Amino acid sequence: MQGFDSDILDSLRQMSPDRFHKLLQAFLDGSDEYLENMKSSINPVNMELINISAHSLKSSSAALGFIALSENCQILEDISFNEDKMDEVSKYISIISEIYVDVRAFLVSELSKGYSVSN
Repeated sequence: MQGFDSDILDSLRQMSPDRFHKLLQAFLDGSDEYLENMKSSINPVNMELINISAHSLKSSSAALGFIALSENCQILEDISFNEDKMDEVSKYISIISEIYVDVRAFLVSELSKGYSVSN
């Protein structure tokens, strides 16, 4: 996967399998919510919620090694303070959504290795 630092996730695999899978599931659950918040905040515009969601997703993505996702969330976070950049905000929400499809599929695959997954 492009924009992914596998060393970070590999180091997290050193924790117990149960804790590792709970961490991945928590990331998915939170990320799904952050992404939905971003999308639903376009109309009507809620830049504060976009900013908070981008910040949260940026941090958790970086912690798991999803660098491309984190970097695009950083850009969205930076521009979300300016309502004049709504076109760019919408563009980055779309980019983040596309990247997240791959991240989510990867993590669902990881979780399916002997554990149940919520979709």
